[in-house]
Parts: sequence; structure tokens; C-alpha cells
Amino acid sequence: MTAFVFFVCRHPEVYVRVVAEVRDKFASEADITMVAAGELPYLKACIEETMRMSPPTPSALPRWVPEGGEEIDGKWVPGGVSLFLSVSAKVTFY
Repeated sequence: MTAFVFFVCRHPEVYVRVVAEVRDKFASEADITMVAAGELPYLKACIEETMRMSPPTPSALPRWVPEGGEEIDGKWVPGGVSLFLSVSAKVTFY
């Protein structure tokens, strides 16, 4: 959240657009829900770009290939190997 506020405040044109989108969608604070906020395309794009630019983890998260190996994206990977996937490789939050 800190990175989101930082990036939006550094770009006044983005701030104006995010605020306009939120105010156009909601008549009052009581109307704001997680589901409704997730339907704001520009806000969602800004959050996803923040996650790409400033991931919540300092490095990639390790994943272990199960015993016996596994085919991943058309390539055979032997079992017991550790793989790392960048958090920005695929962002799906909503």
C-alpha cells in the first residue's frame, strides 16, 4: 500500500484519474466494498502496476518440483529442483 501511495502521489495525473474513478463510482463511503472496488479498471491497473514495480517480497518465492519430475511449459524439469517465479510474472488478484 505504501508503494501505491508513493507512485500515485508522484504522478498527479494518475492521482486525479484514480480519484475521479472512485468518486464517479461511489456516492458515499458506505457504498465502497472490496468487490465494488475490484471493478474499477484504472484503480486495478494502478495496483497491479505497483505490484509489478514494487513486489511485496524482496526476491522470488521458491517452488519445489515434486519427486518424479514435472513438465512445465513444455519443458521437463527433474524432481527435487527448486524453481523461482517472479511475483510480477503473473499478477491475478481479483
